[in-house]
Amino acid sequence: MRERRLLAGACGVALFALALRLGPLYWSPLPFNPDGVGYAGLARDALTLGEFPLDGMATDQVGYSALLSVVTALAGGQALTTAQPTSAFVGAAIVLVGVVLAARLAADAGVDPARVRAAGLLAGLLVSVEGVILYRSMPTDEQTAGLLLVPAVALVVDRWLRTAGRRWLALAALFLVVIPPLHNLTGLVTGVTVTVLAGVTVVRDPRRGAAVRAVGTALVTWVYVVGYHLVVAGTTGAVIVQADRLVRVPGLFVAWVVLAVVAGAWFVTTSSRVQRGAALVVLGVPFGLIAVNAVRTVFPSTTATPSGLLVLLLPLAIPAIAAGLAAHVPARSRTAGGVTVALVAAPVAIVCTGLTAALTFEYLSLVYRSHLFAHVPLLALAGVGAVTVFGAERERLTAVCVVVVLVAAAVSAPVAYAGLELRTYKSITTEAEFGATAYATATVDSWATDDHLGRVAGYHGGGGARGPVYDWLRGGGPPPNCPVLAQQSWTTTGAQFHPQRPATITEAAYRDWLYRNHVVYAVDASDPLVLVVPRGNATRC
Repeated sequence: MRERRLLAGACGVALFALALRLGPLYWSPLPFNPDGVGYAGLARDALTLGEFPLDGMATDQVGYSALLSVVTALAGGQALTTAQPTSAFVGAAIVLVGVVLAARLAADAGVDPARVRAAGLLAGLLVSVEGVILYRSMPTDEQTAGLLLVPAVALVVDRWLRTAGRRWLALAALFLVVIPPLHNLTGLVTGVTVTVLAGVTVVRDPRRGAAVRAVGTALVTWVYVVGYHLVVAGTTGAVIVQADRLVRVPGLFVAWVVLAVVAGAWFVTTSSRVQRGAALVVLGVPFGLIAVNAVRTVFPSTTATPSGLLVLLLPLAIPAIAAGLAAHVPARSRTAGGVTVALVAAPVAIVCTGLTAALTFEYLSLVYRSHLFAHVPLLALAGVGAVTVFGAERERLTAVCVVVVLVAAAVSAPVAYAGLELRTYKSITTEAEFGATAYATATVDSWATDDHLGRVAGYHGGGGARGPVYDWLRGGGPPPNCPVLAQQSWTTTGAQFHPQRPATITEAAYRDWLYRNHVVYAVDASDPLVLVVPRGNATRC
């Protein structure tokens, strides 16, 4: 009965999470994230050709393209319209991982069944509404599935290491086999997670059989994660992307992985006070970086943290504190403790690699993308901490703590749906934008636009040049002497040039530019678009 109540509550929380992740459909039926439009294009081509167009594809684009292709073939219609619902379902399933982790941790901590259920459901709600994980668990993007698969692999591998059951080995292999084709960063995080988990397992169970299983599993994982990309790139036209970030600093990466393994093994054996203190210090670092970045950019040539974004993110310190106060719980949990430690330590190791390698946008992207994998286990710990910090006798204080932690997480939810007013990257692609890029690609050989519309144009086989518009809007140069696809919002929130801040033009200058050139295409949408061709002899962009 208790498990049924938890299951029923988890299903309700997952439906709530699904509704939030279907939210972008209110603005547009197209995928949430312009790169998702590209994935829809790959699925379209795969269904049309009957095979993946591997020539030129990234080796880690196969997995999510295959998922969209299968769903589209079964549901009918176009991948453009099936992509977002598919991604929303995948993202909502991540909530269930948070519920499982928190419930297991709370049960192993010896709290009563009602609090076990409360911890699990609170963790699920936190994963549902916390703005950063919400933002990254609803796009049509390979990492959406990666955020689900990494903890799933960790849970199953942990059972295999502890029980030596062949069914768990088979299930672990089934989960693991889809990760490298899905996302190279997810594969990297999986490799580090399994390695840290192996180290924790050896410390907890030093018997020879357990040690052999742990080391062997870690080695096989790395061989497959790395070998897949090398084999596919070597035998097809697919290419390995973004690998140079670690190829340039292999020793640094290995050093941080070794430190993560040692730290994980130490963490589960030290005292509760040290565990909580260490966790609070580590969790304080990202908030410090966000605050410092609001004053001075940590990574040069990127944008400072906007004050509006800072206001929405700083309340997340409250769930972080709740997680830190429960940091001693994993050391006492045999069913989920090692998994939780590994799921946090792995992304921390990769984040530290990015922070110490070079202060460039490539490593900023590595830091940002990899830190996302730590959100689910930390929010699970926050659920446990909120429910257990005041003990069983102070029910009113516990209720207040639960509400405060949940509200603090929910405050950040608008970040997920925000556009260029808070972030440097716009996720919503309207039908007007999609149609305008299709027209520009079909009618003009060479044209320019901003980063957002240029990404969307990739679906149509084209892509507007960003440089001429950037030089015009940001550099103060003359307007491009070539066709330009522009939006009215360039005069307000600005034109996207991720990772730098949006570039704007005054309303008067924009109107004067339209007046002095030919407007050959116009869409009267909520954010009007125009295709402008220069008078006289235009040049290529």
